[in-house]
Amino acid sequence: MNEFRIIHTKKERAANFLGYPIYKMARIKAPARRNILGRFSFIVSRPVLSSPISEIVKRLFEKKYVSKVDTPTQKKRFINYQLSDIINHYYSVEQAILNYYSLCTNYRELATKVHYILRYSCVLTIASKMGLKTKKKVFNKYGKNLKLLDCNNKTIAYYPTVIFVRPKKILQKFD
Repeated sequence: MNEFRIIHTKKERAANFLGYPIYKMARIKAPARRNILGRFSFIVSRPVLSSPISEIVKRLFEKKYVSKVDTPTQKKRFINYQLSDIINHYYSVEQAILNYYSLCTNYRELATKVHYILRYSCVLTIASKMGLKTKKKVFNKYGKNLKLLDCNNKTIAYYPTVIFVRPKKILQKFD
């Protein structure tokens, strides 16, 4: 059942909407300017959308991408899959999380945490599948972007590094 509430921002810190905690910026952090009369006044703070990083890591723990101490782990379930399927799966999971939370203000922290967990979990799974013992050997064999090539040198799978900057808003001009 859906729950609808109205909260008072002075009494409760945040409200949740579609997985985003929404709260008001603290007055200390709000910028101040001189008004028309020359007095300093604080600018009305806007609502802040943040991502619940600890809850996302908790969900990744439940799916066994990460262990209890925030270290990536291999997924033994994927060892029998093809390498391209493993890489594409991990990259699609990362992109799904980052696209959903692309509006949050702490996007950089979220992107670094999720990218680290899923990339190194992918590397550990590949190391286990191929009999390589370390992450360094996997990166030496497949490169830092985990690029798989077929016999015609076409890219089959690719796990690029993530851009840690929040996507820009698309502005359309109406003429």
